[in-house]
This record gives sequence, structure tokens and C-alpha cells, in this order.
Amino acid sequence: MVPHIADFGIAKLMDQSSSAPQTTGVIGTFGYMAPELAFSTRSSIESDVYSYGVILLELLTKKQVVDPSFPDNMDIVGWVTATLNGTDQIELVCDSTLMEEVYGTVEIEEVSKVLSLALRCAAKEASRRPPMADVVKELTDVRKSAGKLSKPEKTASRSSS
Repeated sequence: MVPHIADFGIAKLMDQSSSAPQTTGVIGTFGYMAPELAFSTRSSIESDVYSYGVILLELLTKKQVVDPSFPDNMDIVGWVTATLNGTDQIELVCDSTLMEEVYGTVEIEEVSKVLSLALRCAAKEASRRPPMADVVKELTDVRKSAGKLSKPEKTASRSSS
């Protein structure tokens, strides 16, 4: 079975047709909502990419989007960005169990690529976020690369004479 994240309903535009009083606006959960949604009533593909980046960060760090361990009421994007502070020391933010598994292997590069992608998806400016098609391609490339690393090489079978 291959798990997929889809239609997670982070931000939905409420627009119901009825005669009762209604509210039209973006509904979402703090931390998953893209920064531009604070000033808009419309979600966008870019805001969905932001939310996806947040989910990737949660998976890599094993932290909640708003974790009590974060200082100054930061969310996960702010915490990862501030903790890395321009370095490539992914062990500062990635889950320790994950790091133990990949430390000293070539797979650490794959984790680094996914972390970099997650941060690009969660860029503050919507225009700096990659299109979802590019995100899928990058993750597919990482998966293919990781698959090549984990497959044992085939050896020729020896026949006894």
C-alpha cells in the first residue's frame, strides 16, 4: 500500500447558497494557511503548495505545526527557518530517529532534498513557491534515487559443475 496525501481540506472557500445570513471567507487552521490568506478571501494553488510544504516539514521533523517547544509562538515554518539560519545542518531540525537511520549514508542527501523542497513550498511569498507539478517531479526523482540506493545489486548466479 502506498499512502497519499490529498484533499486534506486545509483551506476551503465557504460560499453556500441560501437565504440565511452567511459568511464567505477562507477557513483554515493556523500554521497550515499561507501568509497571504490573512489578507485575502480566496485560496489558491500557491496556498495549497504552502500547506503541502508544512505537511512535509511535519513529517521530517516529527513536530506539530504549532508545537509547544517552539519559542515565541512560532509555527513550524518559522522554527525550521530560524533554526537552520541558512545552514545545511538538517540534523538540527529533522527527527532524531530519522537522522539515526540515514546518518552516514547517502540517503541523508535525499532527506536534505525533501527538506529543501518543503521550505521552498512554504516560502512566504507565493510567487517563490514551486508549481505542484514541479513538487511532484522532485519527489518522484527523490523516490527513484532512493530506490536505486536501497536495491541490492543483482549478482550472477553460479552454477555448480
